[in-house]
Amino acid sequence: MSLLRTRIIATLIVALFPMSQVAAYDWVATGHVVDLEATYLPGLVVFTLDVQAGANSCHIFWNGSSAQPASAQADNVKAVYATLLAAKVSGQKITVYGSNPSTTDNTSCEGNFIHVAG
Repeated sequence: MSLLRTRIIATLIVALFPMSQVAAYDWVATGHVVDLEATYLPGLVVFTLDVQAGANSCHIFWNGSSAQPASAQADNVKAVYATLLAAKVSGQKITVYGSNPSTTDNTSCEGNFIHVAG
């Protein structure tokens, strides 16, 4: 997938999911992307913000599980990665709406919605 296509998809994701559609989440955090891990692409993106996210300022996991159809999951993860990378490089804040998965160590959080903060 070309970089331009990835950017277009990222822009569409942000535009198609306005704040009014955010319904179920445990926490909200607005901050700068500090760490962005591409190791698990295209199945998963792991990142952190410069503010507390979740109960224990955890790593945020984005797996694209909300993408429909399921075959679009990898493209969703790549588009979110491109959005996070653009925010990191430009210094733009993002807002993440997330949930706390039931893990024993409470060190990871799941991102549900990501918005480029305005």
